[in-house]
Amino acid sequence: MSTEPFEASAGTYKFSRLEEQEIRLLRCHVDKHGQLIGELKTFPLDDTNLPSFRTVSYTWGEKCYSRRIRIDGQELPVLDSLYPYLRMHLRQTEDADKIWHWIDSLCINQADNSERNSQIKLMGRIYRGAAQCDVWLGEEGEESWRAFKLLDSLHRSLRDRPSQSSKDWIENVLAPRKGPYGDDWTALEKLFARPWWTRVWTAQEFVLSKHTIFCCGTLKMSRSLFRKAIHAIWGLRNKKLKYDGPWNRIRLHEWYRGFGEDEDTKSQSVSLTATLAYLGNHQATDPRDRIYSLCGIVKDPQIAGTPDYNEPVEIVYINLARSFIEVHRSLDIICFASIFRDKKRSPTSLPSWVPDWRATGNVLVGPLMVSQGTKSAIGNLRPLHALGCTAIYSASLCVEPNVAFSADFTTMTCRGIVLDRIDGLAGLPMIRGPDSHREPDELIQPSSSCNTSQELTSGEEFDLLTNVMKCLILDREDHYFNHAVSGINFLKQFASLLSKAVNHDTSLRFTFRAWYAANRKLLIRGWRLEDLVKTFLEKLDLKGHVHDDDFNVRLHDTLVKMRRRFIITSEGLVGMAPQEARKGDVVCILFGCSVPVVLRWCAEQEAYLFTGECYLNGFMNGEGLAGYRDSRKKEFRII
Repeated sequence: MSTEPFEASAGTYKFSRLEEQEIRLLRCHVDKHGQLIGELKTFPLDDTNLPSFRTVSYTWGEKCYSRRIRIDGQELPVLDSLYPYLRMHLRQTEDADKIWHWIDSLCINQADNSERNSQIKLMGRIYRGAAQCDVWLGEEGEESWRAFKLLDSLHRSLRDRPSQSSKDWIENVLAPRKGPYGDDWTALEKLFARPWWTRVWTAQEFVLSKHTIFCCGTLKMSRSLFRKAIHAIWGLRNKKLKYDGPWNRIRLHEWYRGFGEDEDTKSQSVSLTATLAYLGNHQATDPRDRIYSLCGIVKDPQIAGTPDYNEPVEIVYINLARSFIEVHRSLDIICFASIFRDKKRSPTSLPSWVPDWRATGNVLVGPLMVSQGTKSAIGNLRPLHALGCTAIYSASLCVEPNVAFSADFTTMTCRGIVLDRIDGLAGLPMIRGPDSHREPDELIQPSSSCNTSQELTSGEEFDLLTNVMKCLILDREDHYFNHAVSGINFLKQFASLLSKAVNHDTSLRFTFRAWYAANRKLLIRGWRLEDLVKTFLEKLDLKGHVHDDDFNVRLHDTLVKMRRRFIITSEGLVGMAPQEARKGDVVCILFGCSVPVVLRWCAEQEAYLFTGECYLNGFMNGEGLAGYRDSRKKEFRII
């Protein structure tokens, strides 16, 4: 759905007024002259006599209206992107002229802001109540028939063959790009590149509908078949296929089906904040729709407020952050401001503590530590089989935020504890990934007395490098942040990688090789990293082959996907900070925030700028609250 103001000059149809709980339904036919004739009728949404109806999920595209539908002697313009669907429906569907439809561009008076606001509040009920949702991907083209054939082959393979036989056949026969199905994979990539897959409104429309049919010209496929085919593709780990949009819809639907449909389990469903981040690469014509389009599928839609397209975008985003803090009694949402920050816009367009949801980014299930599954206010969209959590980040324990806002809501004042200042930052080399176009970040040596004099006692070197290991993977074994590092397994994997780096082993993956090469002379408590490594390896038994794949994956998550930099503070503490962190930035715990954060002092305005969340080893579970004097408590004014 688009929410841009409708051009009044586009047609002459005069809409009748809708009451608050009413909707319009449309049915149409073609007369003997080939003219599209429609009937537009008003119904109370909760009326027991409400007829069965279908919805249509499609993309508006350019607002071009070459065609009209005649209703009661008046003409209502039809989007060029929608008209082919109506023609297909009338030609292909039995008794098509008797079927009612709810179609946003035709059933809502787009020139009436008040009606649009009111109808958007009903969108969830409309799509849940529809007998069927037709997903219109557009007309056939670019050999889309091949894509549908491939999806059907994947589905039938899983259905008709034994489990292992099916996987082998898919891997060895279907998957190879240079095999007999190579052209089919190319066609599928083109189908998945169509705009429907990455428009924010279509996610909710897909998830809420009871029965969904994909339509591409005359080609059709059920959601059930599509889901099974996508799962088969997911099993092809070596398949370089861009399909974030299709996969995200399947994951959202699984969560909604598992928890969101039932009021008794809705509190366990997905949060608005997690869903906003998960669909971070999606597009919206109106940036307010980034929020409003998802309210029908999340457990906390109340934090979005009532849809109001008269409010400036900045106010809508500020209000969302404020409402989250007030409803969930948590500051965790401000951490998203570090990854949803549009660098092309004026830095004053939004406060530094407010996520700018206009910024688009790469999709990660767990983009931040505050996305941990153990905190229900945000959480993440991990697979349903991975719901179990045994670890938690809880830097401020149960202390609730003590927050005040300025009259214009641009300044947030909160309380917390200063832990230390960043003194040194490891280099972050340019590693191939979603942000590989950026310049590498050079190593910045620490300069405090703690970090320039060797005062470690015997044995402390081993402990210090163990802490470095925890930092590099944020003390978590998985990228859903479910389980803390335990036992010696990950320590041995870390040691294996260090040994390969020291000995220039060609089997060492590029991510770790590049990071170690850039930072082997980094000073930590007066010791160069390469000297600590030498002592560390002497004390750790590495007999036999060590499988270090798990650590490699987690390291890639942290350095490449999350773009974190290893830091040393003035007092010799170690951690991981956002790429934008600088020497002199303050590391603190804000009451009500699950993790430490990095702030930057702005002398001109006598206030702090929010930089992002921070992992600080030894301070992730309330240690800062118990171990620091009241003199470290402080009021932070963040702009």
